[in-house]
Parts: sequence; C-alpha cells; structure tokens
Amino acid sequence: MTLDSDAMQLARAYARAHSLRLGQAVSLLVRRGAGAGSGVRARKAGTLVVFDLPSGAKRVGVEDVQHALESE
Repeated sequence: MTLDSDAMQLARAYARAHSLRLGQAVSLLVRRGAGAGSGVRARKAGTLVVFDLPSGAKRVGVEDVQHALESE
C-alpha cells in the first residue's frame, strides 16, 4: 500500500499516540473514515449514495439546509 506523505505522517502520529503498530492505526483510521461503528451505513441507490441513519436521528429537511445557507 502506498499512502500520500501527509496521510502517512498522520497515521504514524496516531499509531505513536495510541501505542499501535502502523497497520493497526491505518485500519482503525480507515474504519473510522468509513463510518464503521458510528451507526451510519451508506449504500448505493442507482448513482446516489444513501445514508441509513440510526433510529431517533434528527432528519435534515430543505428548511434546515436553507436556514444553514442563509446564516453563513
């Protein structure tokens, strides 16, 4: 596996900080980035990526997005 130099530096720092081997650190960081263990699953629906949220998660609607854009 070849990583960009900045990604390698981050992985090495994470490994040192958590007393892990480099491979373990990379595995954990990849899983975290993919959302493993977060309760959020992603799946393909045609050309779109759809996120299945855990029950009870707050839904974000059009009004929420409009409000966020207006408050920037």
